[in-house]
Amino acid sequence: LFVVLYIFTFLLLSIFIKGTNCQPKKCREYCAYANTCIHAETMLRTVHIKKDTIERIDRNEKYVTVEESREELKEKGRYRQLLNDPFNKYLFHKLDQTTANVAHYWHSNVNKTIFRPQYSELSFGKNQKVSGLSYSWKDDNNKKKIVDLRGKMDRVDLAQVNDRVLGEVIDYKSSAKKFDLGLFANGISMQMISYLEVLKNNNKFFAQGKDLDVLGAFYQNITSSLERLSSEKMILSNYQIKDLAKESTKKLMYNGILIADEEMLDLIEPGMEKDRAVSDLYTSVKRKVNGDISWPQNQSFTSDQLDLLLAYNSYLIKNAGNEILSGKIELNPYSYGQQTSLTYSDFKDIFFFDAMLKENNYHKIKSIDKKTLLTLIKEKLDLDGEE
Repeated sequence: LFVVLYIFTFLLLSIFIKGTNCQPKKCREYCAYANTCIHAETMLRTVHIKKDTIERIDRNEKYVTVEESREELKEKGRYRQLLNDPFNKYLFHKLDQTTANVAHYWHSNVNKTIFRPQYSELSFGKNQKVSGLSYSWKDDNNKKKIVDLRGKMDRVDLAQVNDRVLGEVIDYKSSAKKFDLGLFANGISMQMISYLEVLKNNNKFFAQGKDLDVLGAFYQNITSSLERLSSEKMILSNYQIKDLAKESTKKLMYNGILIADEEMLDLIEPGMEKDRAVSDLYTSVKRKVNGDISWPQNQSFTSDQLDLLLAYNSYLIKNAGNEILSGKIELNPYSYGQQTSLTYSDFKDIFFFDAMLKENNYHKIKSIDKKTLLTLIKEKLDLDGEE
């Protein structure tokens, strides 16, 4: 199971690669190490020989297990060759440091939840065990059009409680990220909602026909990051420096789309049943003095609201598919705050987009809150009723 601890830290490579301005061919060389680790049976075998569950492995054995797996992989010919390069050595060394931090976080929190990682790098779509998403509609000429969505989920956690199966999706990021309502409303950020739809649509695969309830889809920032001690973020009101270890742990907490179901949360994280409890796993979730749960304001949704998000996601994908298949592709990148869709693009030279030209305009997106989003969805889907 420590393959799971190791797998998702490999996204850290993207940060190092981005900072080196390396070319795609060189990036593929860096990623070769990561890809084999992801699919390496050696790591699974190392753990299974020792013990079969994460919670049974003590702290010292945890680090020994991960280190043994790393060393076995590095002995393979293709990696020995890569490690001859001093810069590659540095990349892998930093990657291994982050691996250890994430492994420690998971190990220290594994007994606080009933969820267990069941699938990693799980592909969905045609010719896969997990069905993808398929959308069909008729165009202006009454011809049937179909768009199939396929992809891969970083991790799926499951837990069985009596006749129910509970699930969540974890997506690993190399920098802090949250589910942005403005980007979703404009069809820019649909990944997490699509993952939830895949989970719900594949009840037979994930729950073997039992009831499948989803808690949500979450980002986890797996990158080691440094803060300046002089930064305002690091200084408390009494002019003391914050606990750096504690602050680092907070960055590893799950942040994303959360279903506001108190009963399900109490099952998944039993510690939340206590008075004034604060979640050790999910960002901005705590129990108030009156006993109610305080949910993240714009990141939590009821089951009915989730159904609205899923329906709107389908609406967005059909609209985008219809425009693409009909050849309506405009030079209209989005602008959101200080960021644009061209910010990290490698293809600026062929877009010939210049905001100074009268005919070139950004599609400006505004930040919105949950109430505004739900109202917008109902208008777009032509639905009536309260949220």
